[in-house]
Amino acid sequence: MTEQALSSVIQIALSSLIGTHGLSEPAHIACLHAQLDDTLHLIAKSQNWVCEQGFYPDHKALQTNGAMVEPRLSDSDYDLVIVMAPRTHQFALAEMARALTLVKPNQPILVAAMNLSGGRRLEDDCERFGLRPQSFVKSKCRAVIAFKDKGLDETAVKMALDLAKPRELANGKVSRIGLFAWDRLDQGTELLLKTMDAHFLAHPKLTPLGHVCDLGSGLGPIMDHMLRSYTKIETMTGIEAEYEAVKLAQRNLNEHQGRFQLIWGDARDTGLSQIDMVVSNPPFHTDRQSRPELGQEFIRSAALVLKNGGRFYCVANRQLPYEAELKARFSSAKILKEENGFKVFEAIK
Repeated sequence: MTEQALSSVIQIALSSLIGTHGLSEPAHIACLHAQLDDTLHLIAKSQNWVCEQGFYPDHKALQTNGAMVEPRLSDSDYDLVIVMAPRTHQFALAEMARALTLVKPNQPILVAAMNLSGGRRLEDDCERFGLRPQSFVKSKCRAVIAFKDKGLDETAVKMALDLAKPRELANGKVSRIGLFAWDRLDQGTELLLKTMDAHFLAHPKLTPLGHVCDLGSGLGPIMDHMLRSYTKIETMTGIEAEYEAVKLAQRNLNEHQGRFQLIWGDARDTGLSQIDMVVSNPPFHTDRQSRPELGQEFIRSAALVLKNGGRFYCVANRQLPYEAELKARFSSAKILKEENGFKVFEAIK
């Protein structure tokens, strides 16, 4: 319901732009964080539309359905820029500011979000930039239109853009807002690494070697730790769906050149085989929606890429139902550690 309602309010706002404000085809239009919904399914196939989507499964879906799509826009001077606002407020502000740098002077941006994901604050956010928003509401979703006119506060735009610039963290790694665990090592990953280190210390014959794969490698914390700790790893491959995370992970892993590769792709369909070991802290939700089947799909993927006798180590929230999938896909599976609401599994193919 939520995606359909968001699509409907965007269509209402677009109709207003065409009918009241005179936006006409062919117009050069961009959509940031584009999703394959009713609106884009109808209009994004036009040669005058370009979609930006850096999350690989959504990028692929748009591409498969005929849309022009890039992981990061390289053009500017658009007649209209649509922003499907991210949930993180600072990131949403930064993306609104970027839309204002991409759109032509005196042309509009259109920003949309569900009310529970920031829609209620869109008018206030526009006013931060000196804009005069027009708001449209339907089914707990909101879209605002605002024109880039002479009232634009350039200082506010620059400050918002700075929010999403990559920054160096205390540990020397680079990150940015809007990415998973962008400013810290999340509890699940920390427990996974601690548990694996203790397990391999107690069982030296299991020490990682050969080709290791990290499904959902993010900014590279697991890869960095393992490449630093286990010198018998010849190559480590990270599969990550977020385009920007892959770019930053490349910088974070620079000291391990020659021993790793990063792939922007879908961890559920890697094309890899005969891997010695797989590690993962799989996702279990998209936006606000819980999706435990994602983790189960990562488990199936791990079983496919491993060689016979290969080992899989993963961490999950305690309540997630992964045991049955592990037992179905592997010859043996057990919990190595339970702590602070998480559990770490070892499974052997």
